[in-house]
Amino acid sequence: MADWHGTCRSNYFRVKDETAFLEMLELFDAHPIEKQVGEEILHGFYSEDEYGSIPTSYPEGDEEPTSILECIADHLVTNEVCVILEAGAEKARYITGLAIAIHSSGRQIDIRLSDIYALARTEFGANAGVTEAVS
Repeated sequence: MADWHGTCRSNYFRVKDETAFLEMLELFDAHPIEKQVGEEILHGFYSEDEYGSIPTSYPEGDEEPTSILECIADHLVTNEVCVILEAGAEKARYITGLAIAIHSSGRQIDIRLSDIYALARTEFGANAGVTEAVS
């Protein structure tokens, strides 16, 4: 049995309040990153989670864990989009990848590497020899 290990990071985006954004990141295993573009400083993060997955806060007691996905929209400037990429594997099995785009409105869209199987069946027909890359 092996553990899944990955890498997760965001793009750079504009935030409403830099201090509030950085305080929010402290609740998660997330490291802030920034990039200067002209006069603006854009912010982002990468995961420092033990496995490199999307940062999640695990409070003590009976509270449910909170994903950074639930919090990020509140910090985005109007019409700004945070894109989070996560990819990893359990050895050479279960290779996964996920991309999530979160709009300042809270709306989210996502795609996964595993979506390719359904796309291939649709494109090449139900009788096409499409097997999945899992052990």
